[in-house]
Amino acid sequence: MTDYPNKNTGLIVEPPKPKDWIFGATAKGIEFKQRIKGGDWRGVKLKKELQSVKFKYDTQSCATFSALNSFEKQVNWMHQNKLIPEHVEKKLRDLGFFDINDEFNCSDWFTAVMSGTTANGNTLNAVWESIRTVGVIPQSKGIEPNDVDNINDWLSKSRVTVEQLEIAKKSLEIFQTNYEWLVIGTPDPDKIAKHLEHAPIHIGTAVCSGWSKDTPVKACNEPLQHATCAQYAEVKKVTHILDHYDPEEKQLEWAYPIPLAIKGVVTLQAAVEPEPEKPMILPDTKKVLIINAGHHNNDSGAVYNGIVERDECKKVRDAVVPILIKRGYKVHSVPDDLTLTQSIDWANEKAPSLNDGLAIDIHFNYLSNLSVGGTEAFHGTSETSKQIAATLSRHVAESLDTRDRGAKPDTQSAVGSLAWIRQTKMWATLLEVCFITNAKDMAAIKAPNGYQSVAEAMADAIDQIYGNVPPAEPEPTPEPPEEDTETPAENDPVILKTFTEKQLLEELLKRQK
Repeated sequence: MTDYPNKNTGLIVEPPKPKDWIFGATAKGIEFKQRIKGGDWRGVKLKKELQSVKFKYDTQSCATFSALNSFEKQVNWMHQNKLIPEHVEKKLRDLGFFDINDEFNCSDWFTAVMSGTTANGNTLNAVWESIRTVGVIPQSKGIEPNDVDNINDWLSKSRVTVEQLEIAKKSLEIFQTNYEWLVIGTPDPDKIAKHLEHAPIHIGTAVCSGWSKDTPVKACNEPLQHATCAQYAEVKKVTHILDHYDPEEKQLEWAYPIPLAIKGVVTLQAAVEPEPEKPMILPDTKKVLIINAGHHNNDSGAVYNGIVERDECKKVRDAVVPILIKRGYKVHSVPDDLTLTQSIDWANEKAPSLNDGLAIDIHFNYLSNLSVGGTEAFHGTSETSKQIAATLSRHVAESLDTRDRGAKPDTQSAVGSLAWIRQTKMWATLLEVCFITNAKDMAAIKAPNGYQSVAEAMADAIDQIYGNVPPAEPEPTPEPPEEDTETPAENDPVILKTFTEKQLLEELLKRQK
């Protein structure tokens, strides 16, 4: 028995469809644009995803995994270079497309099913047509190969839900996808190298001896049977590909034949309108706030480079409480010597039912990937809870000029569920202000007025949640007009008297005489 039954046999080879664009063959096509000089997409990392379950089955979905690798790399490249407008990125986050590592990730299962993958596999262009016309959904909304026991369950369309189809439809409102054949039949590695400057290239090849162990893999004359994603070409040397069997990153020698290649290009739709500002979220809730600085006196929380999470939480708490009091809220600040369980009990005494207030637990994030930054907030199961978290995250992210990672269900937290949200009786959210492991985030909050700016943003978010209008600042007392320093002509009747209009006219006539 092999470790992966039917390994590397999921590519179906068919002629292009009449509607397919073919590079150089028709007036239609994709305008070439250089995105990455040199065409090296290896720096845009993706989550490792294997298309087989060892000793069980192969999904035969190589055409889907590799097409979505190209799609995901392009979107993540736009994300990393801040080419996605904030309101568009927020929509993507709300839909669940960004994972815990802040990477855009799509469901391979959904696209494999919707593109018509069978036990024999699929064509390259069928997958791109599905991406273009059906759309994509987040990885978190689909299933993974390990979730099922065989290929029939993997490819079962009965698992597709109305909710998933709605999300896919929304993705089409955000992304525009076009594709064209670059290579059909005769290999042209130089053309692939050129077009890698525009996008990662979806390729179909044979699987030659040494596929899983040689670097580079030597050419052979085996039939076409596998799809991967070309992500860089060292001209006249090797082509670097991303595969879905270990090792993921492979090299093909320059002479390795690549007779099938499609370039799929992902861009943002011309006009993705920002959502209108939502009305108050808690119209019936008392203006009572429970503010907790995450981690008590005997719990430091995360520590990195001399930065202690507990201390950072206190700084934010101490900055925001006076602002909230000034804006008319009744604020309860959780004592620092209480454990989490004690803090929850204490909060429940102050607000013993759902509409008795809002509880906010302040934290800072930590991740070994130091490049990841941003603000996020966790919520419970209701849409109201999600809106509270999203509002808080957006305002704070804007104040720090960092990424808005958005509202996330507490099931996506590192511990799987959050007691602060599950066990408090009032509305509750947990705010991750930013990452103590990200230099840009920490430079922003430690800048002059950084903590104050975050506190003001939190207060603004809470005002929006409650529909509260902050008290107007008192109008400044107008300063008296400056005195005329010029000395008037002595005994000038025009200056020393108050005239009616008629008297003034008469006086002026006298002076003209």
